[in-house]
Amino acid sequence: MAVLNGGINESDMRVPNIVVNATVALLTSVSLQLKISEKASRFNQLALKFDRLEASIEQAINQNEMTAERMTTFVSSYDLLLEQCENFPAWIKDRVKNTSTGLHLPYILGNTPNNSFRQT
Repeated sequence: MAVLNGGINESDMRVPNIVVNATVALLTSVSLQLKISEKASRFNQLALKFDRLEASIEQAINQNEMTAERMTTFVSSYDLLLEQCENFPAWIKDRVKNTSTGLHLPYILGNTPNNSFRQT
């Protein structure tokens, strides 16, 4: 825009300047409103924490060190991580429920004791 502004009359560039400035302002406000970079950073941090928890569980299982106390610790760690997650969209919840018929699913997917998916 700066190159065009220098070579053309000011009156000819008035409308394109307004359009470009409005577009930049709109895109910037949408980006800030959605907080995309913050959500991506939080997602990556939670993914790393879930991976560490999974590695700890696998290590405890492989070394036959899984006790009731360690299981309780793993469950509480998992619950803390889930509390940091945002709610899942309904279409994702429905897809998981439909593909996991017959399994016991976590309460975060909308299950209640009356609406539990249990293995038979």
